[in-house]
Amino acid sequence: PITKSGDIYSVTRYDAKALQKRQASRSWGATVFGGSIFASGASKNAISGFGFLGSFDIRNLVLDIKMEFFGGNSLSGGRIGMNILKPFSTKNNSFFIGGGTYYGGLTVKNEKYSYSSKKEQYGSGIELEGNIGFMMQRMSSIQMRIMLSPTLHLYKVNHKYSGGVKLGLI
Repeated sequence: PITKSGDIYSVTRYDAKALQKRQASRSWGATVFGGSIFASGASKNAISGFGFLGSFDIRNLVLDIKMEFFGGNSLSGGRIGMNILKPFSTKNNSFFIGGGTYYGGLTVKNEKYSYSSKKEQYGSGIELEGNIGFMMQRMSSIQMRIMLSPTLHLYKVNHKYSGGVKLGLI
């Protein structure tokens, strides 16, 4: 059976009927993360956040649709978008790589402002994200992933582009 081999293609005849009808599995979940965003004018770059996601596993690829919110002493924001992940194997536990695109916004509390500048600067637009991580219990109804994600914001805050990196648990 599937639990002993650890491979999503190793199934009994009884299990195969369900797999032939349904080629993808879907689930929903939550994510928590921490990291750093490198933005002009921010005195402290550390962030923490949470989010919600829908995940669609089609065996060779995993599609995540996410909504995330984050904040820190000098930064706050949110975003909505999707990632496509490519597992390295079909086993129950696997490393993966991926990437995605988001629409997001970032507010920077400018601690070095003067009368000629604003105390808060805001920007919004497209964000690109890369992913590398490890997924555990892929065939279970309760899955876990640990993921490292560098991000590049294609919009400006304080007249400069920003980016960051985060470590998340899904």
